[in-house]
Amino acid sequence: MDSVFDLMINLEFYKEALILLATGVILPSFDIYSDIALSYSLISGTYCENSDSLCTKHPNYGAIMFIPIVMANLFTIPHWLKRENTWKKRLYTLPLFFGQFWPQYQVLKVFWLIKKKNMKWRREKEQLDREIGSIEPFLESLPQVHIILCILFLGKDITLDTRNWDVRLSFALSVMSAAFGMTKFLKVGPCRLLPYGRMSFGLLLVLLNIAACLVGKGVSMFTIDFGRKSDLKSVSMSDSNDSISNSKEPTLQSLYVVLAWICINILPQMLFAFILIWKTAGLKKTIEMIMNFPALILTPAFSFWIIGPYGALHRTSNQLDSTKKFLVSYFHSWINVALTVGGSIITWSVVGNITRTCRGSLTQGQVCEELDVNQLLISLPLLAFSMLLFFLIQYIDHWKCCRILQPVTQRTLYSIENPSLVIDLKDQHDLEQTEMVNNSAKETDEPKVKEPKKLNSVKSVIDSYDLPF
Repeated sequence: MDSVFDLMINLEFYKEALILLATGVILPSFDIYSDIALSYSLISGTYCENSDSLCTKHPNYGAIMFIPIVMANLFTIPHWLKRENTWKKRLYTLPLFFGQFWPQYQVLKVFWLIKKKNMKWRREKEQLDREIGSIEPFLESLPQVHIILCILFLGKDITLDTRNWDVRLSFALSVMSAAFGMTKFLKVGPCRLLPYGRMSFGLLLVLLNIAACLVGKGVSMFTIDFGRKSDLKSVSMSDSNDSISNSKEPTLQSLYVVLAWICINILPQMLFAFILIWKTAGLKKTIEMIMNFPALILTPAFSFWIIGPYGALHRTSNQLDSTKKFLVSYFHSWINVALTVGGSIITWSVVGNITRTCRGSLTQGQVCEELDVNQLLISLPLLAFSMLLFFLIQYIDHWKCCRILQPVTQRTLYSIENPSLVIDLKDQHDLEQTEMVNNSAKETDEPKVKEPKKLNSVKSVIDSYDLPF
């Protein structure tokens, strides 16, 4: 019997170690190195599918793709200096740092603790997720998804050949890494949506939901006029009447359209998330929370999910709660859905008109390009599919026909007064109902129901079990 028990424990350790290795080392490594390879191929002109053919070099495009990699490295420096706290350690790990492998090296150290069955791995992994777990998905993968969409797939530079496998592989890996990073934040972050202690069907649903929203939202960037000469540049009337000029590099108008897309599709969601936290916690606490968890305002900008205050919409009683708490709010997330869909339509209808190229004069009659609806026909179905998954995630736990898949979600609360405490939403509801019964019994002079301990007795999801997500 003991041998069977030991075998089960060993299998659990091996499973956790393999999942950690796949998601913490293999996936980010392939993502980063594929982006570096694609950036180099654009600079050197070796991105064509046929190696014998001559490709047009695009150093500007390659440099733009390299920016997120440098940014992620810069934000990793403080954590590298903190963890490698001696000059000997820094010299030893310096090649790993410049080789874009130092975060994966930290994951391998946790993997070694799991292999040795050292229980310190839980604390080390949790600290690692909190410190550097969000750097690569949010600062490297997310920008790369939009850069690749913008330059390679949606741009109008006819000299680019995007049929090569490394272009598609780099895009797919960036989408997977970014979607998984945001999903992981909803699983291990301060306000959790998914069960922390086990694998669940909800993990797959949320991953697909975020990936579809990310690509659907990014496709609306088709209005960015990369590869075409800017109308803001001074050109002769004869040139504008004869033909539409095809430039090989981004222009000033492209920059304006990028800024317009950000103002329509990114800033409203970030501002909405900031206001929700500010209204409840105050400006000082809001800045502190965002500094500790930047994903609080970045996740709503690239997905439907948003962190909202725990208010009357979520409580099971009308008793006022003096403590300030946050959770993944379905209600505010649906508002974010409306902002996202509306932003895509506005981008197509307004910004698309700005970037249209026209030939001829106003007196003789201008001939303008028709608005391209192909990208809109891609964007809206992806957003609709993401909304369908959102609806399933919200209600599937209430359907008796899907009990085999339940629980899909397990939301937790984040308390400003006690940030280290993980409060299960169901436990919070039970506590509120008990308090409501006690208050009713006190008013009618009935025997008082024994009141459970306060938030100190609320079970912590962390302590129950752990998986490397």
